[in-house]
Amino acid sequence: MSHRLRGALVAVEIALALLLLVGSGLLLRSFSRLQEVPPGFQPDHLFVADIPLSLTAYAKPEDRYQFFDRLVERGHGKRRTLVWLCSRDDVLCRDGRDGLHDG
Repeated sequence: MSHRLRGALVAVEIALALLLLVGSGLLLRSFSRLQEVPPGFQPDHLFVADIPLSLTAYAKPEDRYQFFDRLVERGHGKRRTLVWLCSRDDVLCRDGRDGLHDG
């Protein structure tokens, strides 16, 4: 009886190993295909910066918004499109204002 049980466990183990192998192959193929999908913008013309502002100099959320709005206004003459984005968990966005701002 233990010989049959051992054989059945080996068969189940091989089946699970094949299932994991096929699943990981499909996952890698999906990631490969995902890299070929165009993102909808030109990533070679993208500039990302994290600009931490002093909470003493910019104590009110409105002051922080005005800083980034002025930054976008100054940049519009130099770049075609300038957008600033703040994350929802950022101190900048805690007053309920949405995160995407186009100047």
